[in-house]
Amino acid sequence: MNRGNLVRSARRHNIMNPLSLSQEEIVMRIKVCEQECRAARVTGWKDRRKHLHQCAQESRERGEDEAAEQTLQIIQREKEHSFWRRINHTMGKARGRSVSVVQVDDAAGNVVEHTTQESVQTAIWDEIHKKRFYLAEEAPICQGRLRGDFGYLSVSPMAKFSTAPMFIQPTLMRTLRLSAESVHVFAHSYPLIRSPSK
Repeated sequence: MNRGNLVRSARRHNIMNPLSLSQEEIVMRIKVCEQECRAARVTGWKDRRKHLHQCAQESRERGEDEAAEQTLQIIQREKEHSFWRRINHTMGKARGRSVSVVQVDDAAGNVVEHTTQESVQTAIWDEIHKKRFYLAEEAPICQGRLRGDFGYLSVSPMAKFSTAPMFIQPTLMRTLRLSAESVHVFAHSYPLIRSPSK
């Protein structure tokens, strides 16, 4: 790069005497710029929208309604673009790569690294699926006959039969009679305890 062009470019960015900077100072300034750029990625869109609103307000104060309207249209287009970008990102194809390395703790507490396809798949199944998604299988409620008859989503023949119209009404009436009888038995078995009169 031409030295004169470098000096002029630095002056346009308020960097005075760029040729007198040492390599350490340049590296330090580059790191600071990278930190500011990372921070701007988080709040930059808010600052830009605030700046555009301010420009539109200033245009109105100067009586330039057409310029203010154009600025508001820019804001609206950016909002719509951001909205559809999020929609497309969410509904689009998966962008993640396949897992190539898995680290697992063995019985002794040591970290074992799996790198082959077969060992990675086995480690994922044993350490994630079985522990995280099948831990509920050990609950007592999952060990009875009710779970076996109805299954996970109640789509078994027994579930369809129990929710049929011909089955709901008699079951509901028997349930109501059973509940009423339970209330009657409970009321006679546990009478109200009255506090002794003073």
